[in-house]
Amino acid sequence: METLKIKKVGEFQILNGFAQLKSDPEMTRIANREELLKLHEQIAVDEKIKQKNAFLKQKTQAKKNAGRAHGIIVNEESLIANAKNDEQKNLVRIEVQNAKTIKIKALKKVDKHSKCCDVCDIELSKLNTVCDLKRKKHIASNLIFSHPPANQVGVFPDGFDISILKEAYQSRKNQQIVIESKTIEKEVLKVIGKEPITAPFLEYVSHRTIEDFRGKQYYYKNNDGVWIREPIIEKLGVTKNTVVHDDFQDQAIEKSDMKPEDLEVFRTQNLTTEQKEVEKQAAIDSVLQQSINMRSGLEIQNDTDALSKSKTWYQEQLTEINGKYA
Repeated sequence: METLKIKKVGEFQILNGFAQLKSDPEMTRIANREELLKLHEQIAVDEKIKQKNAFLKQKTQAKKNAGRAHGIIVNEESLIANAKNDEQKNLVRIEVQNAKTIKIKALKKVDKHSKCCDVCDIELSKLNTVCDLKRKKHIASNLIFSHPPANQVGVFPDGFDISILKEAYQSRKNQQIVIESKTIEKEVLKVIGKEPITAPFLEYVSHRTIEDFRGKQYYYKNNDGVWIREPIIEKLGVTKNTVVHDDFQDQAIEKSDMKPEDLEVFRTQNLTTEQKEVEKQAAIDSVLQQSINMRSGLEIQNDTDALSKSKTWYQEQLTEINGKYA
């Protein structure tokens, strides 16, 4: 039986996939034992087994009779030798003759009952095949299910259509399926000398969707052009509309959608004064060295304006650096 896997998230019980509810083989066997014995096919099997046992009993007795008769036959000479007179000898001969007749008849019975047992075996094989199918079908319709683990709900109410939940689960986007249910314990089996066996049954199951923006974080510029970063969303039901002011809904974006230059602006505006000074001085030292290299390269090329050009470039870069770390 298919059931739902659930996960507790805050105050919500959300759908976390689907699973098979496991049946309890031992409880199922006990629960169905009496009914299985009443199956027409099972009764036929039991009758055929009784019939075979009767043939086996007769076959065994016939073997014993044949064995006793055979013992008399093979000891004929010694029996005659031990006879005291002719009358006793004649009686021995008559007994041996009767033993031969008994042995023949007994062996015929052994053969007959053996064939009857073989026929019973063939019929039993056919009956058992049919009976096994009926037995499995009956058990499949009357399974006793184990209690589901903590992350699964119980047995669904009759007529519950799980396909509705599957469709909702597969089509969700930035959403979760919230499961609401009520479970009661129902008696499913009475065992003599033991407490009744119960199983969880759902009185009802309902579901609804809830927005899931957990892990998302939004960035936008305020009216002063300063980048604002909202806290990471951690709760179900909290959305972009919840954390970002209405005036900035259209421009609010996630970090992955920001341009590299915007990320750099956001990074520098959040540096401490000390961090800005360290980075600013490192940047100035870098462009100064680059301007020196530029002048040397231009002079090698006999450019008479090498100093002027390198100074101009340096001042342009210095203006950008000062603006970046203002």
